[in-house]
Amino acid sequence: MEREMEVMRRQMVSMSNVDSKHQQLCGVGDRGPKEDVSVPYISGGPLDYLKDVYEVDESGQIRFIVRFDVVGYGPEDIEVSTSSHGLTVHAKKSSQKETETNTQEYIRTIYLPSSIDKNHFVGHLSEDGVLILEAPVNSEAHKSIAFNGDSQLVVKPHCDQESSLSRDARNVTSMTIQLTGNCGPTVLQDDVTGKRKVHVEVPIEPEFTADDLCVRMDTNCMIVSGKKQ
Repeated sequence: MEREMEVMRRQMVSMSNVDSKHQQLCGVGDRGPKEDVSVPYISGGPLDYLKDVYEVDESGQIRFIVRFDVVGYGPEDIEVSTSSHGLTVHAKKSSQKETETNTQEYIRTIYLPSSIDKNHFVGHLSEDGVLILEAPVNSEAHKSIAFNGDSQLVVKPHCDQESSLSRDARNVTSMTIQLTGNCGPTVLQDDVTGKRKVHVEVPIEPEFTADDLCVRMDTNCMIVSGKKQ
């Protein structure tokens, strides 16, 4: 969990500096020279929107669906672009009144999880000015994601044995989290990157297993919940 959050944090910081792959709403296009676009502040934190963007379609597949309020703009005014870890919606239109030119512009960039198949985004502009973008989710990369009783996005933890077996099968260097014995948050130095990271340990009753637990972010809080039947 802590590794995933650290990766998200680094990706959010670097989003505006990554080479962009531009897509028009109804095709692929080039927006011109690369622009640095900052991530806007969203109430509750820049990743808070993630708890509401995953939906299950009629076939049981998970879809990534985001909505943008672009009232007043037409399809010809809107451009959608993706980078390695970001999705940007840019709308712009100008109107001429006598000798005065009025320009309206909307731009928003959001973090794009790596499990999203960004090459297969489809878009629809509703009659009330809501741009709906959706893409399929890679089930393998998304297998630790689940929904709790309130339909909120949660992360299902894996036990060390299961994770180790999976990594060994793929011949990947073990990244098992080491316990420190200190309850609560601790700042540690990453042995691989040398950078500082936040390590959190939460005491759990022994009758709970990894399959009984869920971890989710709500505003600026990390919430660990467990249910055993």
